[in-house]
Amino acid sequence: MIANTVLLLRNRRGYLFRRVYPNYIHGWVYNEIRDTPIGRYYHEAQKSPFSIKEIQQDREGLLLLQIIFFDEKVMLAFLRQVEKGKEVRLGQHYYSVEETVMHHDDHPNAGIVSYDVFYSLPVAESIEMHFQYTAFNSGRNTVTLPFPDKIVNSLLSKWNEAAPEAIESTAEYRKRLAAGLLISSHHIHSESYPIRKEVTVNTFSGRAVMNNVHEIGSLRRVLNRLLYFSHYSGVGWKCSFGMGRVNLNPAPNSLQPRSGERRRPL
Repeated sequence: MIANTVLLLRNRRGYLFRRVYPNYIHGWVYNEIRDTPIGRYYHEAQKSPFSIKEIQQDREGLLLLQIIFFDEKVMLAFLRQVEKGKEVRLGQHYYSVEETVMHHDDHPNAGIVSYDVFYSLPVAESIEMHFQYTAFNSGRNTVTLPFPDKIVNSLLSKWNEAAPEAIESTAEYRKRLAAGLLISSHHIHSESYPIRKEVTVNTFSGRAVMNNVHEIGSLRRVLNRLLYFSHYSGVGWKCSFGMGRVNLNPAPNSLQPRSGERRRPL
């Protein structure tokens, strides 16, 4: 199960605006789960059990986070440590947790999505992908263009790290899968992403229309599954730091999160 959680935090000191860098949020989430058995597993396996889909900060000191956990058990382990009113240190500033939302009725981006859904989605001939702060790590270089092979390799790796049923991942299969992804149009631009106080990463943002031109049904269905999965996993490097966010157009209603278990009235 993919678990979508929305959190609202308030600056306790009443500052109108203080930048919260993504590495603070990343470190906080990991610190809350690191002493749990499931947190230690992901740390030792060097897998990221979550991505940060949204970071919104207003000038009244309210911070909204959308965090996507690829395993519902990880989300539950995190939320057991994050009660309403808890003080959270993000960098040099302190926030209090106002709400933790995991129920779709309380926020459209909260809820649960089953991995099984991706197998039953109709195959789309084209999908418009909206990228935000996306980059690919290639050795010592950062690649900031939406190359089809980079997109496919990233999504295939993320799927196999998270989903119960893995997809073939040989070099030959990856090459064949990427050969069926063509870009028919795009409008992208370079954008710097401040990942921490003194470190920025070169990224790209914008949209690209992806065409699934596979004639072999199995490859067509697998590529379709991965493209829709990108809405949750993100694409490329450092998605657990808020990079690589993806929104899809059209996004099928089947990907709408269903209601999760209520923790408390909101």
